[in-house]
Amino acid sequence: MSNEIMNASNSDYICTVDTNSAAGAIAIFNAISSAKSLASIGDDIFTVVDIVTRPSVRSITNEPCTSTYFICDDGNIYFTQSDGINRSINMFMELFKNSGLDIHTGIDMQVVSNKTSKGNTIKSIRIVPKK
Repeated sequence: MSNEIMNASNSDYICTVDTNSAAGAIAIFNAISSAKSLASIGDDIFTVVDIVTRPSVRSITNEPCTSTYFICDDGNIYFTQSDGINRSINMFMELFKNSGLDIHTGIDMQVVSNKTSKGNTIKSIRIVPKK
């Protein structure tokens, strides 16, 4: 596998982790089993070195959703089931897949929350340019 951003083959889900190594399998397992809530970082900037998404079910409503995991350069792993963040990551993957961008060098991201006129909150991801 190359170090470029890629979609998992034959899937609508994303995995930028090298799945052909023990280290990659461990990274994915740790992401899925021990991630912290993305809400815990508020609007702080975090540096992502890998992204994994997978099908899931919301525990309260039993509705299907996508779980998104951010593996960060500081060893933290964050998780969300936000549809808006999932849409942001799908757009990110589509726009950057042929750019030569190497996610493994670290991409600075930030959660953005916007209130709708009905009082709901839509969350998305903003890419923070390197200084």
